[in-house]
Amino acid sequence: MKTDQIINSVATLPAQQPLNADHRLNNFDFLRFVFASLVLFYHSFPLLLGVRNRHPYFGEGFATLAGGSSVAFFFVISGFLVSASWMRIPSFRPYITKRILRIYPAFLLAMVFCAFVAGPLGTDNVLVYWQHFKIFKALIYLFLLPADVVGPDMALMFTHQPFPQVIDGSCWTLRCEFTMYLLVALLGAAGLYRLWQGKGVLLLFGLLYCLYAGAQISGHALLPSKPIPWIGNPNDWLRLSTCFLSGMTYYCYRNYVPLSYKLFAVSVAVLIAAAFKPQWFGALIPIFGSYALFFIALSPAVKLHNFAHYGDFSYGMYLYAFPIQQLLIRHFATELNPYLLSLVAFPLSLLYAVISCHCVEKPSLMLRYIFLSK
Repeated sequence: MKTDQIINSVATLPAQQPLNADHRLNNFDFLRFVFASLVLFYHSFPLLLGVRNRHPYFGEGFATLAGGSSVAFFFVISGFLVSASWMRIPSFRPYITKRILRIYPAFLLAMVFCAFVAGPLGTDNVLVYWQHFKIFKALIYLFLLPADVVGPDMALMFTHQPFPQVIDGSCWTLRCEFTMYLLVALLGAAGLYRLWQGKGVLLLFGLLYCLYAGAQISGHALLPSKPIPWIGNPNDWLRLSTCFLSGMTYYCYRNYVPLSYKLFAVSVAVLIAAAFKPQWFGALIPIFGSYALFFIALSPAVKLHNFAHYGDFSYGMYLYAFPIQQLLIRHFATELNPYLLSLVAFPLSLLYAVISCHCVEKPSLMLRYIFLSK
């Protein structure tokens, strides 16, 4: 069937069609790019002004809410699409090959940029920076998806800034995401996707959600808040894992969840009402936020299917925005406010995202045909 015939056939379906719309006709690329841009906007406030006190900038509250929600939505989308990837070819070797080629090459290039460009430009003494650079430690450690580059002495970089010693703070989520990739393979190999027609995944999501929502609403963390070496903050893992399982659950029940305008309106209304109480907003994202997201992503009424025609730049935006913002603050802090920082950092981050997409991400994904043909 030709592409225009597919589009016409999908567009004529009623509003109550299920979530399993043709996977080629979705708006996930658009949503991921929006979320990456919102994370950039959110980071402009704490990176420039710090987090200790409130600042008289209109939109700061929205930026904080949108930035945290965007990271959660990234994991919801990932849970949905990665589950689809496993179910299409439920075999560990092709699945993990695709996941590695998707996340690692672009990450490694971004870390090269951080170590060899952002690092020297962000230090007071370049000579001392290179003297402290531990290349072999960095190469070994990078395969564990760290939250930052460990080759140089981090104490040398971005001193006197609100976030000293941090080159790319966005990367803390990548280790959690890759762990979720492994979880999908483990659950798939154990037959949990097919167990009771997906009820196994639903049960696991329900357990995690009760823990997460209870902690959010009560305001009392169930897990230790102190970061654990090699892992990070356990509560962050609980939040992101719950969102990832939300996406997995929606995928398992995609044939039973309708694309309803009424349900979408209710979901948006609930989120708007909950936005006045952030703890409730966070707790409702895996349910109502996920539904609203999938409605926008899969509804035939929203025609943004070709948004990534020239490339998917969301991952690159996410990787490069933070170090670029840190560099801009180091050299132009007195001339910037959060809005100007966002406006300047956005095109620069997009430029590096375009380079990452066409020079690393696309070629790397093509390698899967070579690896899987052997």
